[in-house]
Order: sequence, then C-alpha cells, then structure tokens
Amino acid sequence: MQKATRLIRAVKVMNKTAIDEAETERFLTEINILKIMDHPNIVKLYEVFQDKTYYYLVTELCTGGELFEKLSKDDIMDESESAHIMKQLLSAIVYCHSKNVVHRDLKPENLLLESADESARIKVIDFGTSQIFNPSKKMTVKIGTPYYIAPEVLSQSYTEKCDVWSCGIILYILLCGYPPFVGRNDYDIMERIKKGIIKMGGPAWKRASDLVKDLVKRMLVYDPRMRCSAQQALNHPWIKKHCSKAFDKEYTTKLLNNMRSFRVQHKLQEAVLTYIASQLITSKEKDKLQSTFIFLDLNGDGKLSTEELIAAFHQVFGPSFDAESEVANIMLQLDMDENGYIDYTEFVLATIDKKWLITKENLIMTFSVFDKDGNGTISPCEIKQLLGVGTSVTDEEWKELIKDIDENGDGVISIEEFVSMMKKMLD
Repeated sequence: MQKATRLIRAVKVMNKTAIDEAETERFLTEINILKIMDHPNIVKLYEVFQDKTYYYLVTELCTGGELFEKLSKDDIMDESESAHIMKQLLSAIVYCHSKNVVHRDLKPENLLLESADESARIKVIDFGTSQIFNPSKKMTVKIGTPYYIAPEVLSQSYTEKCDVWSCGIILYILLCGYPPFVGRNDYDIMERIKKGIIKMGGPAWKRASDLVKDLVKRMLVYDPRMRCSAQQALNHPWIKKHCSKAFDKEYTTKLLNNMRSFRVQHKLQEAVLTYIASQLITSKEKDKLQSTFIFLDLNGDGKLSTEELIAAFHQVFGPSFDAESEVANIMLQLDMDENGYIDYTEFVLATIDKKWLITKENLIMTFSVFDKDGNGTISPCEIKQLLGVGTSVTDEEWKELIKDIDENGDGVISIEEFVSMMKKMLD
C-alpha cells in the first residue's frame, strides 16, 4: 500500500554539538506540537521514527511545492485567490491559538500546497519554532524570519498576535509581490520593522480594494494590543466577500446521515479505521470532505461545535427536526478526546463511506502495514508502533486493547481476526 507521506530527516543525534542539540530540540518541539494538531490546513503527522543516527517525521504528502515558489512564478495574485489562501491560513492560526500554540515563523516557505492544482489547499508546516504559551505571560525569545517577524518580537515582549503580524505581511506580499520592509541586509530590514511604518504605494495598491487595504492595516497595527486577533481577521468582510461557501445539500445530507449511524464497538476498530481513512481516501473524496467540513465550520476555527452541528441539521432536515437530541448522541459517539468539539479527523472517520473503505482488499493491505515483521500476526508492540503517535497508552493497555479481538487467546491478532473485527462495523 502506498502511503501519502513526506519524510523529513532531522539532525544526527549522535553528535552532541551545540548546533545539533539545538536542532534536535527544535525537531522534538515540532513533533510534540504536531501531535496535538488536527486541522485540514495543518500538515498531518502520521508516524515518528528514531534510529541511532536520526529522528524521522512522516507526514502527509504535499506535491504542490511552497507558496513561496508559486509567488516567485506568479509575482502577484488577484484578491479572490489571495482571500482563499488567507482564509485557510487564518483558520489554521485561529485553531493553533485556541490550543495556546503560537507558530512564530509564518512565511510563504512554511506554507505548502497540497497539490499542483490551481485550487489546491495550503498546509502550514515547520512547527519547530512554535511554543505552547501562557495567555497571561509575555514571550521573550527573539525568533522568526526577517521580513515577517513582528516588531514586538524584536523587543522581546510579545503575545500570540505576532502570528497575526506575519499573516499580514504574507497578505501584503500576495497583493503586491514584495514585502513592506526591505533593506540591504537583515539588520536594515529589522530596523525598519522596529519603526513599523506601512506604505501602500505603486500600481498594485492603486488597484487594491478598500476592504483588503483595511484588513492589511488591521493586521499590521504596530501596537499588538490594538492589532486584530486571528479570529477577527478571519471574520473580516473582505474574507467573507471572496470566500462564500458552496452548499451541496445532497452530499451534506449523506455525510450527516453517516454521522448519525456511526458506531464503534471497540477502540481498535476506531484506530484502524482512522488509519485506513488517512491512507486510502482518494484526493477527490478528501477534497469533498474538507469542503463540507469547512462549510459546516461556521466560525472557521477548524472544529465543529455542538451549535454548528445543530445549525447544519436544521439547514438540511428543517427547523422542526430534533437536532439537539441527534447532536447529543453524535457527540457521545464521536467526541473521542472529549474536548467538546468534533475535530477534523473525527469528522472524516464518522462521515466517510464505510462500505467503500472496509473492503477485504483494503483490510489485507492495512494488515500488512500493521504486521511490521511480516510473521502473519499483529502484536501489541506493532500496534503501539503504528498507532501510538501522540498517545500516552501503556504497554499493558495495548495488550488489553487486543484481548477482545484475540479470539483464540494467543496474544496476537491474525488476519482472520483482524478482518472479522472490521467487518462487524458494517453489520
């Protein structure tokens, strides 16, 4: 089975130089942050490996290259295309900030295009400079990239709104093709950033609408206390004007009905189905699922609340439909991490067509991936290796996880037991 992945190599862990230790720490920060990320516009972490020499990150595949490369080729973008990019970026940052994660190095080089298609979605990457922040405390580490770094970061007293400044710089470049602060070297650039004077001159800005100029100004307010938040930027009229949501009632009805009927009898079923869905879903189906998720996500924060699901059911099934009871049942089944929301992976898991996904061919291919040593059975250790990323499950708990599936009591799962377990989801 071909996996949709991108392999990233870290520094050598054997050499204990100051540079290697710093790079290793950065890499481990990225792993820990990505473990808690579940958003359609943030790169998905699948697996983590370590050998005697390297750490390895395995993420979803993005074949469209960096947004920076697209900008280098296209020079500038029209407002509609720019708005669609910014909506995705801001939604990802709203999601990060809701988890008290600040990125601190947002730039076109850290925005990947999912594919080479013109309408490809973006994925935020490189969380090595990120930090889980305390909203009541200022951050002080000076970190970031010239052109995009916020003035308060240079002063070493800042909040998560430094990300909003970086997003504002990206939007500025999308519209005119060059950054607002330039210089002969990094020192010159940062000296200009410290002054924070934004100019909008030249032909590109004469063509720009008043709405987008207003958004740029709000995002690049020098005083972060007066600067808009990521959520306020996402809710700006310019974003709403260019990013109206299409409503496919027939497809949305199908997904909501799949949600209503979703049941798992065993945690391993849930884990295996999540893995299969992440690896075998087609690009077309993935795009439709993402589009519907974004449509249902009314405030654009990358997760579905009870209120948003109730609104969706009323829109599809009518105002007299008992949406409150239906959504309460859905939350019990789907909100697996009990955070009060339906995260993106939970949404995909519940709405994807199980009859298409749980075929014997797909299950055999998946079994071969779980069966790492190729001995024809899956051990608790092998399950832990594949599904343990981002969990704190103990070895004993992994053993307990397979006990109900292990029909002959030999401590491992055979291909027959594996297929039988998953086929029960279709009963």
